[in-house]
Amino acid sequence: APAGRVRRGEQRAFEEFYGRYRDRLHRYCASILRQPEDAEEAVQSTMLGAYRALAGGEFRAYAVRPWLYRIAHNQC
Repeated sequence: APAGRVRRGEQRAFEEFYGRYRDRLHRYCASILRQPEDAEEAVQSTMLGAYRALAGGEFRAYAVRPWLYRIAHNQC
């Protein structure tokens, strides 16, 4: 899974991770914020937070999708 590979430091894994979740997160954020620019900013902040948690070893055995949506919700 991309999350595990990011955690292990694989370079391209985060690109795959980002590509897998970006559009869904954008739709979710847009449904809350109602502005595409604000939604894009929330997605970027979400992904930055996720990367930091994964790369820093803070991510534990959570289900990835709900974890990302919680981060996105907090960003919105």
